[in-house]
Parts: sequence; structure tokens; C-alpha cells
Amino acid sequence: MVGRPIIPDAGLMESLVKRAYAAGYEALVMMVDAPVGGSLERSLRRGAIPAKYTVRNVLDVASRPQWAAGFLRTAHLIAARNLGEAEVKRKFPPRPVIPGQALSSGPKRSWDDLQRVRDRWDRPLLVKGILDPSDAVQCIERGANGVIVSNHGGRLLDGAPASLSVLPEIASAVAGRGDVLLDGGIRRGSDIAKALALGATACCIGRPYHYGLGAGGEPGVRKVLDILLAEIDRTLAFLGSSSVREIGADRVRRRQPL
Repeated sequence: MVGRPIIPDAGLMESLVKRAYAAGYEALVMMVDAPVGGSLERSLRRGAIPAKYTVRNVLDVASRPQWAAGFLRTAHLIAARNLGEAEVKRKFPPRPVIPGQALSSGPKRSWDDLQRVRDRWDRPLLVKGILDPSDAVQCIERGANGVIVSNHGGRLLDGAPASLSVLPEIASAVAGRGDVLLDGGIRRGSDIAKALALGATACCIGRPYHYGLGAGGEPGVRKVLDILLAEIDRTLAFLGSSSVREIGADRVRRRQPL
């Protein structure tokens, strides 16, 4: 496994793990699927990386004055309150982004990094970004309570397998020794039903809850969850099942190529 936690600096990451523990967080997710930055061509075209003024984004911000005011009021404080302003400047100095150039994310990570995190965290620990069954087994054998099958939204490596396509192999390799979560592509309750049928313990959602949060705050997120739960129930009804425990891989069919 080659990867890194979200924060590339080992000392800073250790500090954040301690603070998360002290704050009472119940579980920790260690992300390992981004050893270097992706090219993110769409963000480069939009002028988001590095951030710069364009006619499009200036008009976009101007059309949403309330959002813009809130963003300007809180954006810097998010980092400053979490890390301390001086630490932010020292750990994350501004640097240019060159299209097509892979950006180093710090020193190469190894299985020892997972062991160090495990030694400092005695609560549930999940490893996110797993696409290979042997890596999933290593994670469990080194003390992780589970893995999150994810290709980082397909945004980093062209040709990486879809998370759902490798889920059955990983679930089989883990064989109940830890949780197997699926991340990526969950938009409907039927997507969750497919993942559970193929061996997932649960699913992560990213964009759907962000959509709800952006549209309606916490009530918007609750609405998203209510919609997904209702869609799961409806899917089970169409399958003639009363529980997700009753559905298995035999209820899922791969689309045949034309």
C-alpha cells in the first residue's frame, strides 16, 4: 500500500489524531488513495486551481451575495481555528499548480504508518481508498476495523476500476473479519441495495449530503437521508424482500456489452 493521511505532515497528523481522540470522536478514517495530487483538469479550466478571478466565477459570486458574505467571514477561520494561523502558513504555504504535473503529497507512506495510527487510536479505525483484495486483508491484519472501497470518485487515476466492480472480491477476502464500506456513486437507495447485496456492510455518501446541506442546512441533510431510506424500502418491496439481509449477489445482474 502506498498512500497518506489527508494531512501529509506526520507530526501534524499525529497532533490531529490526539485532538480528535480528546474531542470524543468515535471513529477515525485514514485515507490512503492519494499519494500524489490528481491533475483535476476541470478545476484547472474553471480557474479553481490555483484560485483566480475569471468573468465566470466573479459573476457567480456576485449573484449569490449572502453566500459570498458568509464564505468570506468563515473561510480563513476554518483552517485557523483547527490548526492555528501560524501553523497553517508553515504547513501549507502557497504553491503554484502546473497542469499535467503530479504534485507530491509528502513522503511515501508505508504499512508502518497504519500501524502507528493504530497504536495511537484504540477506537474504530477504517482505511479508505482500497481497491485490491490483498490490501484489504493487510489492513485488517494490521488492526484496522474495516476498509472503505473507493477510487476517490474516479478523479485521480484514469482507468481505475469502479468501486462497485471490485467490492465482491474485497468483501470475500475480508470474509467478515472487518467492515467493508462502499464509497462513490451512491445517488439512489437502489445503489445502496446493490452495494449491500454485493457484500458491503454500509455505504458512504458524499455529494448527496452536500447537496442537501447546501440547499437546506441540517434539515436538508435529513431530507436526503429520508429519501434514500424510502428508496431502499421501495427497492426491497420490488425485490420481494423484507430486509436488506435477505438480498444477495444473486439479485444483481451485470449489464452485458452491446
